[in-house]
Amino acid sequence: MIEGTILGPNLTLRTLTLVHYDGQGRFTGKDFVVVGGNPPAEEWRLSSGTYTVNPDCTGSALVEVAPGNPPLGYHFIIVDSGRKILLVVNGNAIREIAHRVDDDDAD
Repeated sequence: MIEGTILGPNLTLRTLTLVHYDGQGRFTGKDFVVVGGNPPAEEWRLSSGTYTVNPDCTGSALVEVAPGNPPLGYHFIIVDSGRKILLVVNGNAIREIAHRVDDDDAD
């Protein structure tokens, strides 16, 4: 779950997201984003992007967004033996705590 505030317009953000990191620097996922209490027009939005993990379990990622817009960046730390990711979105007051889901749990 991603929670925070979009700075500028000061809108609350709540997001559910499911992401698959391929171990080769690319990821794909889908999310459901509620901004300012308003549900999205699109039920589940697909996403993809790139990521880098450092030897000390820190890393960063870029989410590809709609054409003509810059990618959305975030930084993260992998903790709990890879079962959890703590992250913050660059440029906004948005944070996430992600939990690992095994492939058989996601179905």
